[in-house]
Amino acid sequence: MQSLTEGGADFSLFSVHLDSGRGEKDFRTRQEAYGRLDGLFSRLFAAERDPDLVVMGDLNTMGADGIMEGPAEIEGLGKVAANEAPGFVLMPTDIPCTEYFRGQCGALDQIVVASGMAEREARLASVSGICAARNGERFPEASPPAAYEALSDHCPVVLDLADQDRD
Repeated sequence: MQSLTEGGADFSLFSVHLDSGRGEKDFRTRQEAYGRLDGLFSRLFAAERDPDLVVMGDLNTMGADGIMEGPAEIEGLGKVAANEAPGFVLMPTDIPCTEYFRGQCGALDQIVVASGMAEREARLASVSGICAARNGERFPEASPPAAYEALSDHCPVVLDLADQDRD
């Protein structure tokens, strides 16, 4: 991506949607995908030579029955990302809620950024929409918010970047 501003930020952005489900197969498929970050980066760097990389989307970090819960999968993703070359940072969110399922809040949407990306100013990614409005609080299944029914069960997750090329 390239800013419309002269000398503005430039980076590569990958949007992902990983396997959903709490079964062992779903969980293993997600773990394999996490381990591919360094391969993605090395192919990109060979073609672009720009170390600025953002990977974001519905990573479905929901855990797996009998293996681990969602927060532990998110923590594991952070560790895997940090160890992938050249090193990535899992951006924490300002609230631990990015989607609702059956009225219950979950954190399925994640942003992973190359650790050397100097344009990354934010220490947290911000969550908006119904997740922020309800501050992650459960809502009754019988009366969900209109945004949940008409738009999506997921909420926008935003990462602020400086609009200048710092590399």
